[in-house]
Amino acid sequence: MSTAIEDFLRDNSSHDKEPARSHDSASNHPTRMVPLPDEITSQLDALGRRIRLLAVTRGALRAVVALVAGLGVGMLIDWQLNLPVSIRLGLLLTAVTPAAVVFWRTGLSAAVRKPSYPELAAVVERLHPDLQERLSTALEFTAEQNDFTSASSDFMLARLRSEAVNCARKIDFLSAVPTQPIHRAGCWSLAAVLLWLAPAVFWPNQYSLLLQRFAMPWANLERAAAFEIVVPDGDRTTPRGDDVAIRAELVWHHRADASDFPPGEVRLNWTSESGAHGSRAMIFDHQPTSEHATDTADPFAAGQPGESVSSPLYFDATVSRVTDNIAYYVSLGNYDSRVYRLQVADRPKVTQTSVHVQPPAYTGLPAARFGGSIEQLTVFERSIVQLTVNFSHAVSEAEFDWQALPGKEESGNATTVTLAPDGLSTVIEFTAVEAARFQLALVDHQGIRNDEAFSGRVTIETDQPPRLTFNQETPDRVRPNETVPLAATAEDDFGVTALELHYVLGQGEEASPGDFAAEASRLDGVSVSQSFELNLASLGARAGQIVTYRFRAADNRPIPGPQEVWSPPQIIAIHEDAPPLEGLQLARRQDAIREQIQELK
Repeated sequence: MSTAIEDFLRDNSSHDKEPARSHDSASNHPTRMVPLPDEITSQLDALGRRIRLLAVTRGALRAVVALVAGLGVGMLIDWQLNLPVSIRLGLLLTAVTPAAVVFWRTGLSAAVRKPSYPELAAVVERLHPDLQERLSTALEFTAEQNDFTSASSDFMLARLRSEAVNCARKIDFLSAVPTQPIHRAGCWSLAAVLLWLAPAVFWPNQYSLLLQRFAMPWANLERAAAFEIVVPDGDRTTPRGDDVAIRAELVWHHRADASDFPPGEVRLNWTSESGAHGSRAMIFDHQPTSEHATDTADPFAAGQPGESVSSPLYFDATVSRVTDNIAYYVSLGNYDSRVYRLQVADRPKVTQTSVHVQPPAYTGLPAARFGGSIEQLTVFERSIVQLTVNFSHAVSEAEFDWQALPGKEESGNATTVTLAPDGLSTVIEFTAVEAARFQLALVDHQGIRNDEAFSGRVTIETDQPPRLTFNQETPDRVRPNETVPLAATAEDDFGVTALELHYVLGQGEEASPGDFAAEASRLDGVSVSQSFELNLASLGARAGQIVTYRFRAADNRPIPGPQEVWSPPQIIAIHEDAPPLEGLQLARRQDAIREQIQELK
């Protein structure tokens, strides 16, 4: 800084202490104002602005040097010692506060006060003594009230003004404050900054981390070292009561420092939310699996483009039965990794279940709704089942899986799962086709999974085929002109839709099939009986032929279709010498009467 500015600053510091001239006494005397041209005052204004700008610039440059020195010393201390947050915060304040004081005292305090015209004129006259203080004297008469003796005259004042203006027009006022000292100060400040940043050229990662750690002492950052220890997925949420496996990776920043073995004991340190502390050594994994192998390529890590660091070293430790939130870090010697947070949360659980069962419409069975334990659920075949499950807290996923019973490849129960918008319940709907086990897995919004939230078994009550009975006392030999009565009864749990007699007259190429069906008005009941008459004469039966017949019954199951049953084939031989059918029927009626009489005795 030039001598003019130094003198100006000293004048500023002493000016505030000197008593101001008495304006009260001057106000009792006449005032003579001698104004100067605008070209003079504009130059003085420009000079004042330059002085204040240079003062601020000088203060800023000195503050930069002070700040860089403070940061350098503080970062060096933090590099050598593993300092806690409070001490690093104190070092940061120690580095920033002196720089702020220097900036205020050497720059800002001088810039906030606008110098007067006489003071600016004094700066110019020191560089140009040939002015012989004409400019400052004229300005004093212009700016202040003065006492004039009776000998004073306007002529003297005008002449003083004229001489001052003529001399000032030949001078560049800004030359009174040269900028070369500011340039030198800027060079020194730039040199200090470059010296402070020089280590970043050789150790970019460590120096950047060291700077962040010192500038933000409250941030969760590991200590700067030749290596770095990280825990992938270190901040996570785990189910309450589970064992937590923690794997740390040690990565060297420089290939020259790399080693295939840890440089010391790696320890896992933790503190629970309740205040409990723990520490244990981590086990070095000599042969990590391929899923943990990495090929790290960081062109800045080793300081040379394209050069990669060595493969990480892996360390494992397990914290058993974690029931409380914990904060943990990994240490190696005086190195500490950043602090990781392990949150503990309860697994999502099933709190309530209810079931609505709608049997198929053809059965006529009523719908049923029940709750409570449904680990064993028995429903009718092809019933539509709605299973409503409520949870202990909101979940993001509900996975419902069928597990086929032994002997089955897979379950054929088509299922839809609808999760409520609030995640507190789900509705599982399926059509019960096959017996199977089921299992419900839940995943909440924190990623906590419960694979055994709910399980059970569905047993199917199948629709049984109809039951068919028929008169088995039909004679096995009849005459060709006989009419043979054939009776049958079909019964079903829900309805009979068909009862038929099917016959074949003859054999081989001469066979002539035919059938009779029960009357439609007699169907759709749960029990249907029908007597069919087989008129052999109308069928053209001849002696020596045979008639093969059997009954068919079907129920009302719509899907996948009605169930049908057939009676065993029955054979009637046609002979001319067969006993009359009417006589046989009369004998059977007599036998039945005798049996009834015997029962009454």
